[in-house]
Amino acid sequence: MCETRDNEIDTEMNSCDQVMELAGDYVDNELSAEKKVIFLKHLESCPTCTAFIASYSHVVETAHALGEANCKPLDVGVQNRLRGALNRRLGIALPYLD
Repeated sequence: MCETRDNEIDTEMNSCDQVMELAGDYVDNELSAEKKVIFLKHLESCPTCTAFIASYSHVVETAHALGEANCKPLDVGVQNRLRGALNRRLGIALPYLD
């Protein structure tokens, strides 16, 4: 959890939830200059959000790289094993493919 206080969100972005909501805009370089400064100030004081943004950025970069590659679709068996792992790990219920 965030190590900073959750008040004064608009001017200081002390809310980890707000950082998570803006992660996509940050990674896509769509934050205003003012918001970006506030965003980065929060990251300086919050190792949890810093780790999250690093991981999120890596996922986005990887997804972009895969989107540009000519990859064959995964075998249904592989897809179902991935779905099962995600279901167990995240406690969700992705349907299995036929």
